[in-house]
Amino acid sequence: MTEIEQLKQDHAAIKAAVDVHKKYGQGTPSDTVDHIERRIARLEAEAADPWRDAKAAAITVEKNMPLTQYYEKQLARYVRHLESENSAKDARIAELEAREDGK
Repeated sequence: MTEIEQLKQDHAAIKAAVDVHKKYGQGTPSDTVDHIERRIARLEAEAADPWRDAKAAAITVEKNMPLTQYYEKQLARYVRHLESENSAKDARIAELEAREDGK
């Protein structure tokens, strides 16, 4: 690779990094890297357990601490999810009991 090709490649990489830094606007480039790493970790945690925030809200309620509107919504969504799961399980139990009675 010639020097000019290397410089063009480096320039493109630095320009891309500056554009990302401007997009997230976190102060220094190091702050931007930290911000992106934290965001990736949070998204991975959410993917692993989509009810993570709702469970955290439940713990907050147990400690008699106030909830933010976001956590109230997450907790309400989680309760509806659990109710739906319980209804499905109840229906399955009733189905199995009906089969058992029919034998």
